Amino acid sequence: MNWSQYYRDLPIPKHWIDVSYSNDVYPSFQTSESEDHGYIVFIDSYDTEVRADNTEEITGKRSPLLPRFTVSAEYGVPEATLFTSDDFNAVLEWIVSHPKATTYVSED
Repeated sequence: MNWSQYYRDLPIPKHWIDVSYSNDVYPSFQTSESEDHGYIVFIDSYDTEVRADNTEEITGKRSPLLPRFTVSAEYGVPEATLFTSDDFNAVLEWIVSHPKATTYVSED
C-alpha cells in the first residue's frame, strides 16, 4: 500500500507539510512551517491488516494495534510523543488546544 493511501480517508489540513522519510514505518506531517511551532503527526493506515504489519515491525507483535495517530514534539525522538489516538478529530482538537511551547523541544 502506498503511503498516500494511508490517509486518503482523512481531511489533512492544507497547511500541514508532508515530512515523511522513506525509511519510516508510516508517513508524517508537520503541522506548521516552523518546527518550533508545529508538531509532527504520524499516521498509520486505515487498513487493520496493514496496521498489524506496522505494529509488528515496531513492537515485534501484531497486537494490540498501536494507535493510528501519534503526535510528537520532535521528529525522530520517541520520548517526544505527546498524544496518541485512533480518532483524527481528537488529534486535530488536541493540536488546537495545546499550542506548541518551546519547552517541548529538546535542547541538543
